Amino acid sequence: MPEDPDDPIDSDDPQALRHEILRQRDRALGHAARNEVLEDRIAELEVREAELLEFREAEMEAHVQSLVAELERHPLIRIARRAAPTLGETMTRHPLDDLLTEHRVAAVVPASPPDPRFSVIVRTQGRRPVSLREAVASVLAQSWADFELLVVVHGDASAHRLALESLQPEEGSPPLRILRTSGGGRSRPLNVGLDAAQGDYVCFLDDDDLARPNWLEAFADAARRAPGTIIRAVTETQEWTTDGSEEPVRPIGGVEVPFAPVFDLLAHMSGNSTPICSIAVPRASVERFGVWFDESLPVFEDWEFLVRLAMLVGVTSIPEATTLYRRLDRGNAHSAHDEATWIRTRAAVIDRLSARPVLLPAGDARRVASGHFEPGGESRHGRELLAAQAQIDALTRSPLRWLRAFATRAGPAARRRIANALRQRR
Repeated sequence: MPEDPDDPIDSDDPQALRHEILRQRDRALGHAARNEVLEDRIAELEVREAELLEFREAEMEAHVQSLVAELERHPLIRIARRAAPTLGETMTRHPLDDLLTEHRVAAVVPASPPDPRFSVIVRTQGRRPVSLREAVASVLAQSWADFELLVVVHGDASAHRLALESLQPEEGSPPLRILRTSGGGRSRPLNVGLDAAQGDYVCFLDDDDLARPNWLEAFADAARRAPGTIIRAVTETQEWTTDGSEEPVRPIGGVEVPFAPVFDLLAHMSGNSTPICSIAVPRASVERFGVWFDESLPVFEDWEFLVRLAMLVGVTSIPEATTLYRRLDRGNAHSAHDEATWIRTRAAVIDRLSARPVLLPAGDARRVASGHFEPGGESRHGRELLAAQAQIDALTRSPLRWLRAFATRAGPAARRRIANALRQRR
């Protein structure tokens, strides 16, 4: 390589050469100093990264602990923890789905005796002594003998006295207890009865309804086949007149069966089709899961109670008609509350059910999928229903305007169809 006269290294001048050597030395020292600064900076960043990582780990640990605490309060976890004494160890090894699958039988289906004992709760306000005697007599005429009868009077001392005077149990009849309570709503006497019940299953009957003789025997047969589940039988209905009194006097219509014979949990999410006299509930599950009647609800207390318990223990439907639900023309829950109360309470029940996790039976996922729900929105069917309602409202308000709008929308399509038909004929 030829020498470069401008390069000090190639110079013959000692001074220039010395100056270049010193310059190169200072340059090397500068690089070393910068490298040292960079190394110090890298070390500082590594320390800060370690501190940040430690902080994030601590923050993540706190977040995990918060989630664990929140999960511990979840109803499903509380249910599962009541189910198995060793569940604390199991929780660290299995996800929730496996946990619920493994412990469902132990948690939800308690052992039932082969011949279950029933507690029958008759709810009354003491205003219908004749009807109350008929309801109690229908229970005492059961073909299944192993039961206790609890009449819960929801009213003042005079109502309680009237009930006592109306009910004189015969010698040798099943035990009859008359309990008194006051305050609260329609749920109060039901909860008082549940607290006092001692049977394996609890049944309910209002003082204006009647039990068929096979009521408890049909429940017992089903309880043997499906222990621990809610048993649901068929309830018949009939219109009765009171002739202006509180008592049902005579029927004014034929016997009907308006309720579906098989329980459908998904359908019950939007409305009740199971009268309270249709069901027998396992008392152990009621106490274990803490499911009671909501005393803040003026109506629909039986619907809310049934759906909450059904999601935990399931429902076994039987085809036998076992009770008669007498629809009175006055003095019942429907006439005691205005329509606004029913609409408002129905919305409240749906809100409460929506606030909890929903456990659906096998097969219902396909039914939910058929609704074509949008993320965070309504189903396609709901949208179509709203659109149809809007069309009906528009037609009602102004028929001529609706017809013109319809003609505007349908005109082009009609012309296209006519044109296509003419072309096909040619």
